[in-house]
Amino acid sequence: MLKLTEELGELTAEHLLIGGRAKPNADGSAGTREALENEAADLFGQFVLYLRENDIDIEAAIDRKWLRHLDQYVELDGTTASESV
Repeated sequence: MLKLTEELGELTAEHLLIGGRAKPNADGSAGTREALENEAADLFGQFVLYLRENDIDIEAAIDRKWLRHLDQYVELDGTTASESV
């Protein structure tokens, strides 16, 4: 869990650098699209390891928490359920 937090912090730092809301490193490194993508990859990789270590079926969890409710809000043609009434 601590590694996930660390990686999220590094991704946040890159996000702020790219948006001009943080000072660049003293050597001028970071704040590039590639650095942002690398930090996103680090966070994702650590998340996958967390899921594996904790025997979490992420597909089942996403289906249970998000996808089973999706049809209430969006029809296949892109309209909301209330628009199609």
